[in-house]
Amino acid sequence: MTKYKIFPFDKFQNLNKIKQVRCPVLFIHGKQDGIIPFWHAEMLFANANEPKFSFWIDEADHNNVFAKSKNNYLQTIKNFSAALAK
Repeated sequence: MTKYKIFPFDKFQNLNKIKQVRCPVLFIHGKQDGIIPFWHAEMLFANANEPKFSFWIDEADHNNVFAKSKNNYLQTIKNFSAALAK
């Protein structure tokens, strides 16, 4: 998913596929991600069906999400898991 079509096809088509997901989804993304821009996560989240949850980490890049958020990351996973059990 890019703002501009680089190739004649989108290999992953995440935006189209997320609309087909019919189970709870948790999006976790670092806002400073230099590999997959944060707007990708925002766009996917906006197009996902309910129930949907997000955990955005302000100071995290692509590979340090857990390191930048440790306890909050784990608590988010626990909260999401608990919501599934209801």
